[in-house]
Amino acid sequence: MGNSEKQVLEILTATLNGDPIKNIDNWKVVLKELKDQAIFCLPYDEIRKSKCLSNEEMTLYQRLCYQSIAKNFQLLSEQTKLVELFESENIPFVILKGSSAAMYYSHPEYRVMGDIDIIVKPEVLGKAYAVLNREYKLNQGWEDNPRHVGFRTKGGVEIELHKYFSLGKGTEKQKMLDE
Repeated sequence: MGNSEKQVLEILTATLNGDPIKNIDNWKVVLKELKDQAIFCLPYDEIRKSKCLSNEEMTLYQRLCYQSIAKNFQLLSEQTKLVELFESENIPFVILKGSSAAMYYSHPEYRVMGDIDIIVKPEVLGKAYAVLNREYKLNQGWEDNPRHVGFRTKGGVEIELHKYFSLGKGTEKQKMLDE
């Protein structure tokens, strides 16, 4: 593990424990790692309080986090429409990752989200696909990724309909999810 990864873990540990962040050695490298792990907003409050960044770095970081929060609101709006659509069509589903994971954050709005991931029972997969194909633009077919198919809303939000979770088709954990 390199210094930047260690520093990211120190920052996250401090954030989760409510401890002060003492210093950040190489902000550009640390920020890149936080972005790569899709957790760059999580330590926002603690980094802001620490005053470890220059004014310019903090301004850019703040803008990046605010843009992420704005995108999250757009995603949640589209997700609400999707929930209403599937409920009106009597299609049971589960939202994976994204907003479902955000509830475990001290600030759910800091959970970086890129798309909306849903999974349905195998017996309603065809119906779910047909409804999504009717309402949204097909963006990625089964041939592109056997695990999920992708759609895009008019607002540009991606929706992924999963055949199975990342656990792998036919695994015991997947069978439990299907039940």
